[in-house]
Amino acid sequence: MKDGNADNVVYSGIDTTWEHAETVADSTKTGFRLPTSEEWQFAARYAGTTALAAGSLSAEYVAQGIRGSASLTAGYYWTPGDYASGATADNTNETETRAVSWYKSGATAEMPKDAGLKNFNGLNIYDMSGNVWEWCFTQYNADNRVIMGGGINEPASGMTIGNLTPLEPHTNFFSIGFRIAKNR
Repeated sequence: MKDGNADNVVYSGIDTTWEHAETVADSTKTGFRLPTSEEWQFAARYAGTTALAAGSLSAEYVAQGIRGSASLTAGYYWTPGDYASGATADNTNETETRAVSWYKSGATAEMPKDAGLKNFNGLNIYDMSGNVWEWCFTQYNADNRVIMGGGINEPASGMTIGNLTPLEPHTNFFSIGFRIAKNR
């Protein structure tokens, strides 16, 4: 930590390669960290405690237990995994997907945009889909960690919040970023 106090540093063993066997997360620490892929999905999929208005997502699609979402909390509404975070239609609906995410619009490569220029999701969080992929701490296999959310040079199908993508942890690319979580 900047002040030299490492009492609440969540990760230990970090070096330039961020290898799985070397990097260890300590859940007893209260510092900042990358979210797990499950935490990222909860933040991206949350739609609220009441059914959405007519013309938006229908309750049967976002209720707990629908579309493989049995682990989502009952009594809340959740965006389906084939939608962009905050959208009210699946990724094939360009109007809804573009309202909440930056993604490839043609053959020309694009650079990431400033955050917060599109609509936010149910938790008032911007850019959970599109713009830049976001690292999660979750290990995918022996060589990869998880990135979520889709990047600006992906098609609309890459904006789905159910899309879990493996990537080697030392990968550095302009459309990969991160979102920070904090242990309590």
